[in-house]
Amino acid sequence: MEDTRLTIKSYEKLSDKIKNKINISRYKTESEWLSMDILPEYTKRALVITLRKDNIEQFEQMSCGEIIKYIEDLDDAYYGAIPPINQLSKLYGDPNNTKLYRLRDLFWMWQKQYIKENHLSLYDVTDERLCNTVRS
Repeated sequence: MEDTRLTIKSYEKLSDKIKNKINISRYKTESEWLSMDILPEYTKRALVITLRKDNIEQFEQMSCGEIIKYIEDLDDAYYGAIPPINQLSKLYGDPNNTKLYRLRDLFWMWQKQYIKENHLSLYDVTDERLCNTVRS
């Protein structure tokens, strides 16, 4: 989807009806995000348990506390293997990129680059189709 990401110019060309559906205040270009001295770190997390045919039996056998610990452990393993956002921005940030991003989308893009480059095999806690976590 990176090829279809909006730029400021393409956003300006959208109809008012479409613009009203986009909360543009949450978006900046990658260049604008990188111009900040320090990007905000995500310190809070929300756990999302997604019940699927392939995991429902597992969760039915677990207590609430075990389920929470399971998702927290997945989140801890994922974010423990990936550098913080400010380090990733130095590795992968493109100060010439004029595409619009929410900060979390940019963070996720850099995480995917880091995972691929370092051949990491991690449960993807950013995949909203799976049990996932949301950092804010």
